[in-house]
Amino acid sequence: MSCTRRNLMTPHENIHEKAMLYYKNIAESAAFVFTSLVQSDLKQKKIFNRRLASLPNDIIIRFDFEADIKGYFAFFFSLKNALAICDKLVPGIDPKFFGTDHLDILGEIGNMISGNTLSRLVSVNAEIRLDPPRLVAFHEILSTEKGHHSFSSNFDIELGKMGVLLAIEHKD
Repeated sequence: MSCTRRNLMTPHENIHEKAMLYYKNIAESAAFVFTSLVQSDLKQKKIFNRRLASLPNDIIIRFDFEADIKGYFAFFFSLKNALAICDKLVPGIDPKFFGTDHLDILGEIGNMISGNTLSRLVSVNAEIRLDPPRLVAFHEILSTEKGHHSFSSNFDIELGKMGVLLAIEHKD
């Protein structure tokens, strides 16, 4: 009887492989939505096995999910970039002060990313549950770090940078 590499993988290697599959689909969804809406190419930078240091200064939209693994993913960008994105999508919106109209626009972007992500992740796991997007503060991300494996990357877009974070719950 022969052993395959998959059978010899450690639990950490398995979670890393699975997370990369989820991350790839999530990042492609965010990139697709932003490319379609903002009409700009996105260039992904290096993927890190941790959260990005810039996250405390960013607006963060989070989606919780549950499938064969459980966790959340988020996309994030600076306030300056959020204002520029909203202004590009809805000309005439206040470009200096962030308000409920901006949150509504970002929520709609979140809904589009959510729908696109769900359709992509169904091919990875048909029994996936994805919660609606919600705006979160950095302390919510920070408070989950001990219990999650994190993967993140920045993307260069015409209006600045956007990032994607995936956090997979430890199965300990």
